[in-house]
Amino acid sequence: MSEINPGNYDGVNVTIVGRAGGPAQFPAYDKEGAKGVLELNVAVSQGYKKGDDWVDTGTTWYTYTAAGDYANVLREVGKGDKVRIDNARLETREFKRKDESVGQQFTVRFGELTIIEAKGNGGAPAAAATTADVWNTPAGGFADETPF
Repeated sequence: MSEINPGNYDGVNVTIVGRAGGPAQFPAYDKEGAKGVLELNVAVSQGYKKGDDWVDTGTTWYTYTAAGDYANVLREVGKGDKVRIDNARLETREFKRKDESVGQQFTVRFGELTIIEAKGNGGAPAAAATTADVWNTPAGGFADETPF
C-alpha cells in the first residue's frame, strides 16, 4: 500500500473518532462511481463533562474521502457505526449558506479507517474492517515455521 503521509506534504494530520451519518456514497462529481471514490460523513460530538453531567456543545461533521482499497472498506460501514480515522489529512473550505452566513466544511483524506463498533452487529467491534494492514501480512498468510 502507498505511504499515507508523503514526505512532501506539509499540513495537519488528524485522528477522528465518531459515528457514520449513513452508508458511504459516491461524490457529487461522480454519481456513477466511475472514479472509484467514496465519501463517508462522520459526526463527532463535542462537549465536556461538568461534574457527573455531559454538556453538549454541538456536533462537527467531517467528510472522509477514499479511493481504491480504502474505499472498499467504506462499503462495510453502516449508519451509526463508530469509526476511527487515523493519520488523515485535514482540509477545510469555507462556504456561504442560504442565509448568507459563512460555514466551514471539513474533509479528511488518505487516512486509515477502522470500524470500532458496528451498530448492526450488536455493538461488537468489526476487527476485519480496516483500511490498513499494519503487519503487512502476505496474501497467503505467514508460514508456519519461525523465520530465524
